[in-house]
Amino acid sequence: MKPNSKQISPYAFLHIPRPFKRGSIWWLCLCALWLAGCATNKDHFINRQWHSLNSKYNVLFNGEMAFKSAWIGLQNGYQENFWEPLPIERFVPSEFASFSNDPVADSPFSLAEEKAVKAIKTHGMNIEGEEHNLQMIHAYSLLGRARYFDQRFVPALEAFNYIIRRYPASNKLNKLRIWKEKTNLRLGNEAIALENIKRLLKFRKLKGQSLANAHAVSAQAYLSLNVIDSAVWDLKKSLKHSKVSIEKARYGYILGQLFQAQKKEDSALWAYETVVDLNRKIPRIFLIQAQLQTLFLKATAGNSDQEAILALTKMEENWENKAFLDRIYYEKAQLFRARRQDSNAVAYAQKSLKIAKNT
Repeated sequence: MKPNSKQISPYAFLHIPRPFKRGSIWWLCLCALWLAGCATNKDHFINRQWHSLNSKYNVLFNGEMAFKSAWIGLQNGYQENFWEPLPIERFVPSEFASFSNDPVADSPFSLAEEKAVKAIKTHGMNIEGEEHNLQMIHAYSLLGRARYFDQRFVPALEAFNYIIRRYPASNKLNKLRIWKEKTNLRLGNEAIALENIKRLLKFRKLKGQSLANAHAVSAQAYLSLNVIDSAVWDLKKSLKHSKVSIEKARYGYILGQLFQAQKKEDSALWAYETVVDLNRKIPRIFLIQAQLQTLFLKATAGNSDQEAILALTKMEENWENKAFLDRIYYEKAQLFRARRQDSNAVAYAQKSLKIAKNT
């Protein structure tokens, strides 16, 4: 039988071609899955994966980039004062910390905070008092850190506390616990910070950089309480476990300062030499300062002053040390003064002052 070209298709009443209808069914299924995944009040695998991936590779990625840029700017603007004991953390807040929950409008960290808040509002899965999106650890960490460097320590502490309470106890929260105790120190809660850090070191499996950071917080708490021996012990642990060269240089130099204050010259010499051994891995200012302190300690320990002066002359002639000549001249003036060569001492002191005024 010859097929009738005018025969009516069974799909004609829908006025939709058959291939298009099949595609539409798949499209509708995908839309349904997408809508189901968007729900933040359902603890299903697809919901968790959807919000985890979207928060990680979209909002939080941009937030971390903004935070990194602001943090680098903060570090570049920081001036070390080697005439005073160095702080353990390379961040000194002003005397007027803010307690406001509102971000500082012109702060370089405001964009990072904005992205963290957006991630929390859009992708947070707080169901029955427990957070089910793993990336919220990252989001609240970013929020707390941005507030910390904005010197809004109470809101920062609230951010760290919130996720620690809402997320099941886990080693994934160890970094946040350390940041929490750093914030407690900024609020003057040294005893609380010490108690929590001791518990953290005892019951949590801290390794590598996290272990170094925890001991650094403990050392800062002991320094604030003027318990120097305990601070030295913790700093040695931080120096041992830190993977960051600039931190190792900082901890070593602070140890040298503490030992010098206690008149423990041999221990101070060891500490400064650990900094010198890092050589080109650290900013040159730390290398120069550690070398100067090493020469000073060796000279005062009875070594030949002439050897120290020759070493300083060699440093002076090194073109890489041009930016630090004022420090080298000052140290040389001190040695000439100790040898009662007053004319040379005055000449180098004047050269040091002249360079310092022009920089």
